[in-house]
Amino acid sequence: MLRQLSFKWLVVLTTVFVFAAACGGDDPTATPAPTSTPTAMPAPTATLAPGVPTPTPRPATPTPVAPVATPTPSFDAEAYFKGKTIRLVSISPPGGGTDAQARVLAALLKGFIPGKPRIVVSDIARVAGYNYVYNQKPNGLTMMYKASPGFERQLAPDAEFKLNEFELVAAVGISPPIWVSKGPVPYTTMADAIGKTDHTFRFAEAVGGQEELLGNPLTTSFLCSRLRLQCEALPVASAGTNSQLLMFDRGEINSNLRGSLYWNLATLRPGQVASGEYKGLLAAGNPAIGVPPHPESDAVIPFAYNMLTSQKDKDDFALVSFPAALFNKALAAPPKTPDHILDVYVNAFKAAVADDEFASTLSNVTGYDVRTNTIYRDDIQPIYSDTYDLFFGNQDRYKELQKELYPIWER
Repeated sequence: MLRQLSFKWLVVLTTVFVFAAACGGDDPTATPAPTSTPTAMPAPTATLAPGVPTPTPRPATPTPVAPVATPTPSFDAEAYFKGKTIRLVSISPPGGGTDAQARVLAALLKGFIPGKPRIVVSDIARVAGYNYVYNQKPNGLTMMYKASPGFERQLAPDAEFKLNEFELVAAVGISPPIWVSKGPVPYTTMADAIGKTDHTFRFAEAVGGQEELLGNPLTTSFLCSRLRLQCEALPVASAGTNSQLLMFDRGEINSNLRGSLYWNLATLRPGQVASGEYKGLLAAGNPAIGVPPHPESDAVIPFAYNMLTSQKDKDDFALVSFPAALFNKALAAPPKTPDHILDVYVNAFKAAVADDEFASTLSNVTGYDVRTNTIYRDDIQPIYSDTYDLFFGNQDRYKELQKELYPIWER
């Protein structure tokens, strides 16, 4: 039995959704509310065990007054960062959406950090990137820009890190992964494709074995099975945004499910969503967060969760999909980075998002308005940590699903 994963996520992500909508600028872009939101289970209220008497307060006993410690001098961020170089590690292959956004941050965020340090981008993809950042000194001079929560990366045999120990600064993109298809598709949404065999969805991901069937590729496999879709899976060596678009262009694939590609198309393939060349058929993740508007389309994209008919399938879907869909990107620091350094980054990011040039430039790259789609450390870190616990508390079932769904990738 899943440990209340789907129910708790509904509560958690409803909170995120409301918070993100409330944090917009002077003229925020409205995010449509979902048409159908599953009911959240109320959290239990702690009570005393039967028979345990209510504690009676004891009279206060005078105690010696401890000497007051000398306060630590305030952190001089200007002096600390001036003349320094910050390495921003993009946990993604070069040329993709994560890399492009990291380079915007490197060019513009430095102007909002006291001392205006130089920022350089290093592309170290996936597990190797996490390992690198995890083992760096927590001094604010190594940061990472990551795609999605990435909990599944910790399952890799060569992982040296615990993802809940990274310190989040800001999460960008409070939006669900979208199943995108290109070319003639005989369906308006994926709801029309359930159980049909007249169209084959071809997709490719870096899946080299059963243990590498994780995150969105696992979600795709699950939906092919449970919605009885006609699917063809192609395992490849690299599957970043740039690689996916190249395979789309060459006709090797016609579908993809990932966090930000749908919105990135507005910049990377302008006009092709408006023309219908690319179409969003389905939203993964939690229905509570809704689907932000696309700059080129007002199409209503239904959630896969609401297409599933049994509670067991909904719970399994929550396990494989919800953790991968908490956010699209995040700026984070190595474990044990001091609060005074994290505060500098949080304040810098807030100031940057409030700046028209920065917000416009980053929004153009992401495909959505970052002013209404960014949440910060105090709000995202507890949710991130709690979700980590829920995900790893259900690994037996996760592995069962990997085993069941992997055969589609065998060639």
